[in-house]
Amino acid sequence: MRANVEYQNERQRLIAAQTVLKTSLYGLVRLLNIDPHQPLELADESVFFHTPDYPSDETMERAWVERPEMKAWLRRSVRRNWRKSALKQNGCPA
Repeated sequence: MRANVEYQNERQRLIAAQTVLKTSLYGLVRLLNIDPHQPLELADESVFFHTPDYPSDETMERAWVERPEMKAWLRRSVRRNWRKSALKQNGCPA
């Protein structure tokens, strides 16, 4: 759920950035008095930061230890398993 929200936020930022780019290019074409139907190519290359690789196992382990909702889910899961095993030991259906 959280990843989906983050994805949607990033997608919205991308759309906003693309809109700014198109608007800026339109303004540049008008300023330079170039034919608006002629494709405009910028000579400079955009440089973005490189996201370092990270091991997903390490990230998940950190999440289980640090994030409160993950800790709470783990506690509930452990309690549920204890209850199941106690019910089975007493001969009750789980």
